[in-house]
Amino acid sequence: MFGYAKLFRDRVYAEGKAEGKAEGFQMANQAWVEWFQRKEAAEAAGEPFDEPSPAEQYQNGGN
Repeated sequence: MFGYAKLFRDRVYAEGKAEGKAEGFQMANQAWVEWFQRKEAAEAAGEPFDEPSPAEQYQNGGN
């Protein structure tokens, strides 16, 4: 592979990897926001809330 082509490929790969990490962070953040909203709604209604947090779901493989 030519030098410039390799540099371009490596740069595109690195940028894609960074974008993927940012997207994953946004998804995780959104999961926490939604979980807290459900938790607060249940507490305000005086209902029990036993849904595992996103962290617990992740540790258990999402099950």
